Amino acid sequence: MNDPCEPACGGPGALRHGSGDPHGEPSGHGSFGCQEPRLLAAELSLLAHLLSQPVAESLEALEEEALTSAPWLADVLPELRQLPLDAWQGEHTRLFVNGFPKTICPPFVSFWRHGQWGGPLEGVLFQLYQRIGLEVAEGQPLDYLGVLLQASSYCLEVMASKPVDVVSPESEVLTHLLRDHLLLCLPEFAAALRQSAGLIFYRTLGERFERLAVRLAAGGVT
Repeated sequence: MNDPCEPACGGPGALRHGSGDPHGEPSGHGSFGCQEPRLLAAELSLLAHLLSQPVAESLEALEEEALTSAPWLADVLPELRQLPLDAWQGEHTRLFVNGFPKTICPPFVSFWRHGQWGGPLEGVLFQLYQRIGLEVAEGQPLDYLGVLLQASSYCLEVMASKPVDVVSPESEVLTHLLRDHLLLCLPEFAAALRQSAGLIFYRTLGERFERLAVRLAAGGVT
């Protein structure tokens, strides 16, 4: 897959930590147990990867994930093995980038919250990323779902490495990312993806996003 924080038009390295030490500050776990943050972090990072445009190495990467951290992918692999790469890329484009007569599932928070791309929401997100030392590559949409998922994953990784009773910038930023942004758009985005996708792979991805939204809403971190 391409970079996990990269839509079809993005470049690699879209999200990185500016300080070089992602675990430099103490952090609480919120209501997660000591193992739960890392499991959820891995899930969010994987989902961010799966939103990116498929490339020649994508199928091999999915097969490896199916054998290790995401066995549910095994159900979609037979379809993808028989599918030409350009057909997979075409479905990705139709759903996420440039569909006709409209793009069905734009992976941008601003679209699902305000019916537009960008706008003032990007300024809010920029401040959240800046607070925890994350830098988004120039030209990368700040409200791209892949970026929010990876930023949330990063926060969880930091929280998992620190004492549970200390509130940190990462735990506070995670709350904002989930409560104020992801949970306000994921259910609708996921439903549109599940209902509109022509491939089992993307319908299944929509189902995974729906399950994630339910889990996050019930997880107590908001």
